[in-house]
Amino acid sequence: MYLVKYTARRWRDAALSQTSLRIGSVLYYREIDDARFRDENEGDGRIVHRAKTPLTAEVHNRIFAEQPYRLTDGWTIDTGGIPLLSEKSEFNAFVFSCSLLQRNHEIPKLAQKFKSDSRFFIKNPLGFADAVAEGLKNHLTVAMQDAHMPQSAREKLHLLEVLPVFGPIKYNTDSKDRFVTEDNIETFRSKQLRLEPFFQKNPKFRDEREFRFVWLVNLGSMEKDDFDLTTTTLRTVDLAGLTVPISGKPFSLSGIYNRRGVRIA
Repeated sequence: MYLVKYTARRWRDAALSQTSLRIGSVLYYREIDDARFRDENEGDGRIVHRAKTPLTAEVHNRIFAEQPYRLTDGWTIDTGGIPLLSEKSEFNAFVFSCSLLQRNHEIPKLAQKFKSDSRFFIKNPLGFADAVAEGLKNHLTVAMQDAHMPQSAREKLHLLEVLPVFGPIKYNTDSKDRFVTEDNIETFRSKQLRLEPFFQKNPKFRDEREFRFVWLVNLGSMEKDDFDLTTTTLRTVDLAGLTVPISGKPFSLSGIYNRRGVRIA
C-alpha cells in the first residue's frame, strides 16, 4: 500500500528538499477555493438543542458556552420545541490529507482526479506524525509568544504539546451535530472534543481515498492527564527545515500501525 500526497509542484519540491512542509487546518479545508475539494462540513458540527423544557440563562450559557453570545441572568427561552442551533464549531485542528492506495497502478489514475502529477510518498506514518508535531510545537511556541494571548494562557505556554492522531477517513452521511435532549440536558458540556468528526466525510469525496493526520494543541499537563485543548485561527503553516520521512518515488508500506502497534490500515 502507498500513502500519496498530491500537491502543487512548488509544495512538493519544498517538502522533498526539506525546505518547507505545508500543513493545513480544518478552517483551511472549509474555505479552500477549489470547490472540488472544499468541504464546508470539515471538523465538528453544531450543537442542536431539542429539549422542550424552557432554557434558563444558566443552562443556555453552559450548553452554548463556546458561542459569542450569552443569555442575561433572569431570562428564559421557551423554544416551543423548535430546535435551537449553535454556529458551526470553530475548533481548528491542524490537518494533513493524503491518499491511501493499495496498488502501484492506482497512483497515476488518482492523479487525474487531482489534476496533478506532482506528488510525494510518506515512508513512515508514525515518524511523519511525530516530526510534524514537533515542528508545529516549535512554530506555535514562537507564534503564541508574539500573539495577543490571555495571561492565563501565557502562563501555561511552557506546557504546550501537539498531539498527533492519524487514520483513514470514514465516508458516510451521519450527522456531525451534537444533540441536547431531556435525557442529557443536565450533563451536557460544550467543551468536549470528539475525534470522529475529524475523520468523517461525505461519500461524494470517497474517490479521494483519504488518509488523514490531525494534530491537536494541548496546554495541559499530560503527566497529570490534564487536557486543555486550544485552537487557533491559522489556515496553513509552513514548517521550515523539517526532516520528515518522505520520498519522491513510490514507497510501499506493508501496513500502517498506531502508536500501540495496532494495525489500522
